[in-house]
Amino acid sequence: MLKKRYETERLTLLLSEPALAARVAAFYRRNQAFYAPTEPVREAEFYTEAFQRRALAQDLRSAKRLWGLRMWLVPKEDEAADILGMASLGSIFYGAFCSAFLSYKLDEGATGQGYMAEALQKLIEVAFGPLELHRLEANILPDNAPSLRVVEKLGFQNEGLARKYLNIGGVWRDHIHMVLLSEDVA
Repeated sequence: MLKKRYETERLTLLLSEPALAARVAAFYRRNQAFYAPTEPVREAEFYTEAFQRRALAQDLRSAKRLWGLRMWLVPKEDEAADILGMASLGSIFYGAFCSAFLSYKLDEGATGQGYMAEALQKLIEVAFGPLELHRLEANILPDNAPSLRVVEKLGFQNEGLARKYLNIGGVWRDHIHMVLLSEDVA
């Protein structure tokens, strides 16, 4: 059902696997200061290859069970290059809910080039195609205008404010609840 890789015009999306640990750890170290305003407080161990190897192994187990899908973005013309970003479907639920949470991040040096919209478009196709989901949710800090623009461009609708939704930088922060339904995608 799921593939280990998906391609877009400029990107290859690689399924999480432990072999990516060194590259993923380097990605997080390179972007640590850039992500600090929008992420939870991270322990130093998070930025190590050993930690990322364990996390990627867990990601792979989750993908096999269809509980989550984390993909790493690399340039299509050079798949051995530095990781450009990550896009994931987390907490996949079936049954009456049939939904997942969308999350994503892009390397600071790759922003403003349309990479994330391109990658998320492919992930949306997977979510509403092979995964047969009905709803995708993205929760975004109100002051994260670039992230809001990306999902708005993809058709996500604002369903309101989730008060004190996530602990970011040690503080419970409000998030804008953005949603895309399968029937809203042409």
